[in-house]
Amino acid sequence: MYVCPHLNDLFPDLVSYQRFVATIPFLLLNQFCLWLMKMELKDNKQLEPEVIYKEYGNKKLDLVEIFSNTEIINKLFEEQVIMIVWGINPYSYPIYSADNPDILKPLVGEEFDHEGIFKIREDIKELSLIPGHNLGDWPALLKEDWPKIRLKGRGVKTYLKPYSLRDPDSEVVITSFVVFRSEGAINKSQPLLNVDLLYY
Repeated sequence: MYVCPHLNDLFPDLVSYQRFVATIPFLLLNQFCLWLMKMELKDNKQLEPEVIYKEYGNKKLDLVEIFSNTEIINKLFEEQVIMIVWGINPYSYPIYSADNPDILKPLVGEEFDHEGIFKIREDIKELSLIPGHNLGDWPALLKEDWPKIRLKGRGVKTYLKPYSLRDPDSEVVITSFVVFRSEGAINKSQPLLNVDLLYY
């Protein structure tokens, strides 16, 4: 029987784990998938993302429709406040953030050929993780207590990279995401779109 590696095998104590890794154990996604977004609400006033408030105020929106039919998503990329995974297999995916993704390879396995690369402001220390099917209820979703993941590493260039852990028979055991920053240059954000992460 194949035994999946555990975080305790890589990080024997809590201090070393918290230093290098942030994790959301499992997040259930549908075909709309995942949005990692900087959101901030203070005294019931939306502070982030600012561009949506400037365009629509507190109007009730279906953001899936808005993102599909306007230039708002490009403006959010320009604000460097959002990462997107869209059109992947419905599944429960673990999500990790690490200073160096290589330290997680015994746990997450091999990289996919596809990846999301984004500009995320360096002053942003964490992003809210929002399953795409919840985007139909804006701005009410701002008041929800969404899970957040800390952004590890340095630099504006931020990767959202899928990994696949396989057993000795090359069967997929689990597919995960790793988020990490890099100091390399990036011209524009490139979302992760329409990738088969389970049956390739």
